[in-house]
Amino acid sequence: MAEQLNLDELERLAKVATEDFQARVQPWMMACFGAEISADAQERNHRFLEEALELVQACGATQSEAHQLVDYVYGRPVGEKVQEVGGVMVTLAALCLAQDLDMHAAGETELARIWTKVEQIRAKQAAKPKHSPLPQHVSGLDIYKSGRYWLKKPIQEIE
Repeated sequence: MAEQLNLDELERLAKVATEDFQARVQPWMMACFGAEISADAQERNHRFLEEALELVQACGATQSEAHQLVDYVYGRPVGEKVQEVGGVMVTLAALCLAQDLDMHAAGETELARIWTKVEQIRAKQAAKPKHSPLPQHVSGLDIYKSGRYWLKKPIQEIE
C-alpha cells in the first residue's frame, strides 16, 4: 500500500509541476500572439514540430532519419492525444537524460529568454506566410538549392 501512495503522490506532484509551467507559458502566449494565434491548433502543431526537429538535429539526428520517421509515423493509425502527450513528456525526459540535459532548467531558461523577445517574435509572426507550416517564406528554388529533394512537384510548378 505504501508503494501505491508513493506512486499517487508522484503523479500528483508531476501534475502540479506540469500545470505550473504550462500555466506560466499561457500569459507569454497571450502577450506575444494574442488569443487567436495562441489558440490556433494548426499553428501550435507546426511550431511544436519545428522545435522538436531542431532539438533532435542539435542532438545529432540526421535529415534522412527525420524523413524516415515521418513516413513511419504517418503510415500508422492516428494516436490518442492524451497518450501521445504523455509519450512526448516521457521521451523528452529520456532524451534529456541521455544528453545530460536538465529539461526543467532548460524550459525555465527558455521561458525567461522569450519574455525578453516578445517584440521580435511578434514581428517574425507578422512577417510569416499565412497558413504555412514554415516560419518564414521559402521558395521552391531555395529548397531545391539546399539539397532537400523530397518535393513531389517539379520546381517550375512551385515558383
